Amino acid sequence: MLLLLLSLLLFCSASQGEDVDYSIVVKTASDDWNAGTDAQIKIRVSGTTGNIAEREIKGRFEGGSVDNIYFQGDDIGHVTGMEIHRNKDGSFPNWKLKKVTIKITGNVDSIFKYNDWVDANKWITLPLSCPSADYYVNNQGYCDVVESRTKENKEE
Repeated sequence: MLLLLLSLLLFCSASQGEDVDYSIVVKTASDDWNAGTDAQIKIRVSGTTGNIAEREIKGRFEGGSVDNIYFQGDDIGHVTGMEIHRNKDGSFPNWKLKKVTIKITGNVDSIFKYNDWVDANKWITLPLSCPSADYYVNNQGYCDVVESRTKENKEE
């Protein structure tokens, strides 16, 4: 019985996803003098094989700034969506977000353009776009190479 439990434990730990490197690039708008924020920023990211649960990201988030946040986490596959949240903390809590780019080693960059004010204490779903005309958002909801679009259409 003990051997069975140990085997099961080893199998479960071996089947968990490998850690991958994430880079979250946050661009704050520069067209308004008070576009930056002192508020706490959180994200949630969806993927084809998992999710990144609510996670605080730290940066300067000043008007016109580009903040790079790096971390390791479970592999969520291709990015299919993201949400962003800010609270009302700080002297200047308002925030005008331009865009967020999510980079995962080995995957196409996922770009979420917003260019608007982020409401306080609400989760905002950002629309996914791809890095160039060489990519498109496929039926599974992630950025894919345009060449595969013809294959996808033939399968339908």
